[in-house]
Amino acid sequence: MHCPKCDTQLEETAVECHCCKEQISPTLQVKKKSASVGILIAASWLILAIIFILLLNSPVSSFEAAITSGDSERASQIYKDQIIANREYVNDAGTVMIVRVDEIVNAYIEEEITYEEAYEQLDDFLEYRMVESDTKKAIRYINEMETSRDYYRDGVKQISQKDYIDAYMSLLRVTRVDQAYYDNAQSLMKTEQDHLKEAVLVEIDDYIEEEEYEKAIIVSESALKLFPNDEAFSSKLEEATEAQYSTDHKALEKEADKQKVFASDVVIKEEADNNHLEMTVHNTTDKTVAMTNVSFLAFDKDGNPLRFIDSEGSYEFEGYIDTPIPPNGEIIDVTQLTPQKKVNKVISCISSVEFTDGSEWENPYYDVWLEFYKGNPYQELDLEKDDSDTF
Repeated sequence: MHCPKCDTQLEETAVECHCCKEQISPTLQVKKKSASVGILIAASWLILAIIFILLLNSPVSSFEAAITSGDSERASQIYKDQIIANREYVNDAGTVMIVRVDEIVNAYIEEEITYEEAYEQLDDFLEYRMVESDTKKAIRYINEMETSRDYYRDGVKQISQKDYIDAYMSLLRVTRVDQAYYDNAQSLMKTEQDHLKEAVLVEIDDYIEEEEYEKAIIVSESALKLFPNDEAFSSKLEEATEAQYSTDHKALEKEADKQKVFASDVVIKEEADNNHLEMTVHNTTDKTVAMTNVSFLAFDKDGNPLRFIDSEGSYEFEGYIDTPIPPNGEIIDVTQLTPQKKVNKVISCISSVEFTDGSEWENPYYDVWLEFYKGNPYQELDLEKDDSDTF
């Protein structure tokens, strides 16, 4: 600072000139200080402006702008040319992309964009290794959600077409991955419940009328899973089961009548080391039987099927008889069996025979018998032949 009178150099805080004793005005000091502060403020703004310009022109900012605008080609080029070689830039770009992944998923959830749009945008991110895992997780999530939403849309469409059975099955597949759609699906099922029951009962009646009893049973059992203890469906299941039983019974009788060699009267004889199965084998042909192949099935006292220890846990035990059976004759055969727990009943069926003249015969009843009994609860059948249910 200079003296305003003699122009002598003075200290900034001087209040009097040491040469001419001129009093220094305080205003002059304030002006000086104000000018200094102004310069500092201007410099600060200049620095901030420079930083802002640098940030705007940074590779990460350009990359973010390209990602946000959906310009995946430009974003990829910026990443390869300006970012990938700088670890700090890579980390910053990764943060930008994770935020964008969340934004895309949320936009899809809120139905601001379609599934196709969300998938396409996320798919573009798979080339960036730092967010590959997060992107794959996001894609799996929107895939699950879109599948659930598709089931809901199908259900709504099927209800409009009065296809209540398929509608109900579609709505059942709507999951909690999308809570809003799940709640709507549950509400729809409750609203359309009576329509569904009526439609299912009509379908079951149609199957019964067309003698497609197995289909009627399947539909009835499915309906009872949806509506446990429902009296109407329980009644239809019983009706269809009885009709199927009657049909199977007739088929068994028809095939049983075709037998030329058959077994009957299986008796279980328990001993200390082994159980013996004793049965009578009948030969109705005019040839001598040399070898007889026979199959056994076992059941407990409640009629439940049992597995044989001697057959490695199979429901079927297969054996053979090498005792000759004369033409139009019969023999009593005894087969040894490892003691079985819970065995209450054993039934048998001849599967095939070899005659002494070298010819063979396969029992047409065997396949029907096996399908009807193997692995299934035992059902008493009163076939006419010998008034017995074992052959």
